[in-house]
Amino acid sequence: MKSMAEAEITTDKGCRVILLNGEAERLTGWCTREAMGQPLSEVLGALDPLTGQRIGNVVERMLRKEPILFVNRNGMEMALDGSVSPLRDSDGKIRGVILKFRTADEAHLGSFIDKLKEVIFQTDACGRLTFLNRAWEEITQYRVEDCLGKPIATYIHPKDIRKNAEQLRLLEEADHCRYQVRFSANGGKVRWVEIYAEALRNGSGGIAGLRGSLDDITERRSAERQLRFASSVFEHNLEGIFIADRHCNIVSVNPAFCAITGYAAEEIVGQSRDILRSRRHDDEFHRAIHVAIEAHGKWRGEVWSRRKNGEVYPELLEINAIEDENGQISHYIGTSLDITERKLAEEQIHRLAYFDTLTGLPNRLLLMDRLEMLINQSGRGERQFGVLCLDLDHFKEANDILGHSGGDAFLQSVAQRLNACVREGDTVARLGGDEFVVIVANLCRSEVGEVAQIAALVAEKIRAALSEPFHFENNEVLVTASIGIALFPSDADNVGDLIKSADTALYHAKSQGRDNYQFYAERMNTLTLERLSLQNDLRKALERGELEVHYQPQVDIGSGFVTGMEALMRWKHPARGWIPPTRFIPLAEETGLIVNLGEWMMKTVCAQMKVWQMAGFLNETQRISVNVSPRQFREGDFSKMIEKILEETALSAHRLELEMTESMLMHNTDETLTMLNQLKHLGIKLSLDDFGTGYSSLSYLKRFPLDVLKIDQSFVRDITGDSNDAAIVAAIIAMARSLKLKVIAEGVENSDQFTHLKDQGCHGFQGYYFSEPLPGEEMTRLFQSTYLH
Repeated sequence: MKSMAEAEITTDKGCRVILLNGEAERLTGWCTREAMGQPLSEVLGALDPLTGQRIGNVVERMLRKEPILFVNRNGMEMALDGSVSPLRDSDGKIRGVILKFRTADEAHLGSFIDKLKEVIFQTDACGRLTFLNRAWEEITQYRVEDCLGKPIATYIHPKDIRKNAEQLRLLEEADHCRYQVRFSANGGKVRWVEIYAEALRNGSGGIAGLRGSLDDITERRSAERQLRFASSVFEHNLEGIFIADRHCNIVSVNPAFCAITGYAAEEIVGQSRDILRSRRHDDEFHRAIHVAIEAHGKWRGEVWSRRKNGEVYPELLEINAIEDENGQISHYIGTSLDITERKLAEEQIHRLAYFDTLTGLPNRLLLMDRLEMLINQSGRGERQFGVLCLDLDHFKEANDILGHSGGDAFLQSVAQRLNACVREGDTVARLGGDEFVVIVANLCRSEVGEVAQIAALVAEKIRAALSEPFHFENNEVLVTASIGIALFPSDADNVGDLIKSADTALYHAKSQGRDNYQFYAERMNTLTLERLSLQNDLRKALERGELEVHYQPQVDIGSGFVTGMEALMRWKHPARGWIPPTRFIPLAEETGLIVNLGEWMMKTVCAQMKVWQMAGFLNETQRISVNVSPRQFREGDFSKMIEKILEETALSAHRLELEMTESMLMHNTDETLTMLNQLKHLGIKLSLDDFGTGYSSLSYLKRFPLDVLKIDQSFVRDITGDSNDAAIVAAIIAMARSLKLKVIAEGVENSDQFTHLKDQGCHGFQGYYFSEPLPGEEMTRLFQSTYLH
């Protein structure tokens, strides 16, 4: 390093020596103290190489680039190669010169040094640069000539100035140091350099300057940083990572891989990755993976693998091949992600999308998919299948008894029984509520009658299974099912029409008295269209004035006086004529029209009753009874509606009697009891219609504030010929008497029935034996007679 430095001598205006740097002292053999004030030619021992004469004006000779022979104090002769520059004061005046030189051999060495990629530098005691090779320009983008004489710290990045100073202070005791700092290059770029610095000491041992080298390590630092980052990613990645050699033996794994597989690193390294194989894939599957990697250099897909504890789990696996310089596979890098939770989530989403959450049965969406699949698989009708739509009869009543949670458990039990009735390959689906669909699949192509017979057998099996009692806590529930059957392709050849046909058949089964199954037929479709037409006409019947109220008298069985009457709604269609109540009342109930119709009837009846009262046709005890629909009773504030109508018509509340069914009262008994008490508070009479045909619960009968029991006509019809009916009627009358309730028998049509009821102590009767239901005008004429039997 000493031979690479440049000698420097400073003189005054008379070319007398002022200062020698360390290299000048070495080359001349003079120290600054001895040379100070000596002529430059004396210190240099400069001779003309041609004449051997001493040269007087060395500076002028060097400016002319003429050769000079140098003889130092030790008598060693060397050729000089140097330069001269003026030394100026602060005013710019020349005060001397600075002579820089080196021997001719050293000059050749300097040319070699300039070609080095490593920067060679030297500073004086103040840290100012006195020598730089051209590598400096490559690193810093500054010209060497512009940087000489400036402190090297000028080019240290501000954040590393302190670090640089601390390292240089170490040289006070040490001979050298090595450290890394950032350099601020020209243009604002930052370069990392590694500096090697060596102290140059004077005769007293003090630091006379530094010399050393610096190397651009920016790319190396970047590579190291990337390597550290890659290592960090490898160690901390949540995905399992493994590296295997070309024989598929594992050579390295990350912690996540160990966490996923359950193997410690020392257990798995050296093992083949086949140790993780599960039995869910055959050898052909794994061979296909290897073929793909050989062909494309990578493979990605889902596999089932096995942990150390034997547990099988799904993973998303990606394997990439790494080639050596010869293009041969040397290693494999694989990433593994445990997707157990994702699979569970996908399964849950699938279940929510395609299965009923309550029963676990396929829902409507999955049902439609399976029907589409069966139709597509059937080709040109080579295979047939049946669709059974079923409803539970009177499910609402059962649900009211069991409550919400009990109703859910009941539907789950129904689903279990339905599943037990079908074969493997058949489908049981729940559409909602108590609606279920059964697909009887894979019926071979044969006569339609044979296919229908198989579907009928399944339907009968379902009816038998559902007819068995259901037990929930202390409740026993009995239900039946109505079933409609449609066959593919004889009844329909697409999903929509197939379901529609089965639903039409279901409606027909309900109209046939429920608890049966019916096959689809074209006439059923006609009935459905007719029902739809009737429904539309019913919506307009009220505004068109097609509805009427007829009144059937209720007669005291002892005196023969008319004690009241029951109001009955009638519909005279302009084209169809009189529509039986058994046809349009259930339709109004199903569609919700019964609410508006019921309110209209209540207003009409109360207004008519007020007219009769004002005309003097009514005594103080006579009243009118009006049937209340369950839907009408539950929707809106029923008691407020009644109170408002009584107020508007100015009818006394005791003139009004409301008839309700047992099933209606059994729904939400606490709320029902509150409503009944509100009506009783208004002064309205309450009647229990069709008693004996429903629950006939004595405990409920005792709780409700009733005034009248009406014996259903089904018991009255055979009262004289059926001992059971006679016994039931006698029991109802006796029970009513003990509960202080009035009893009215419905459907009395002959004198024998009348006499029997009179003998049993029945209070009143209603039926054709006395009068059929009459329009308002005819009922007015009837009131003119006070004793009509």
